[in-house]
Amino acid sequence: LWRKARREYESAALWPALAAALEAGDRSVAVNDERGRIEHDLTDLAFDIANPPAEQFRHLRCPTLVVHGADDLNVPVEDSLETIRALWDAGNRDVELRILARADHSMQQTPDDVDERVRERLSMASFRRPFHALYPSVLTDFLVRCLLPGGGPAAPVPVGERVGGLPGSPGSLA
Repeated sequence: LWRKARREYESAALWPALAAALEAGDRSVAVNDERGRIEHDLTDLAFDIANPPAEQFRHLRCPTLVVHGADDLNVPVEDSLETIRALWDAGNRDVELRILARADHSMQQTPDDVDERVRERLSMASFRRPFHALYPSVLTDFLVRCLLPGGGPAAPVPVGERVGGLPGSPGSLA
């Protein structure tokens, strides 16, 4: 699987064919190069191009939490700011942004060394790292405030404390 993904990313021959296939409305693209045959399903990509995120976000009218890892190598942090702008432009002012320092695209903790971050992401080794310590409490705090009756601002949960449960249950916030 890794060899196939690596071959797709390394092959410059795929991108011109991909653009032509999308323009023609094709559902897939195939290219032969010195490494062999590269095939790619375009269904998801075609949907994303036809339905840009800003157009999708305009339908959100409820409290919205945007969480972004500051060390995300897949999506630049600036995209989260564009998300906020799209939500505001659509009339949703009940939006929160949380950017977690030392977190990647999947909210895993990141190493100090930038080269190590890249190696881990390309090899998928980053998925063996634990989630960022604040990630569960960021989500739980938002959900408590938005979903529980009289949720109001939740008390901050110290790093390492258990987060979960319903009000009054073991490990709950109440």
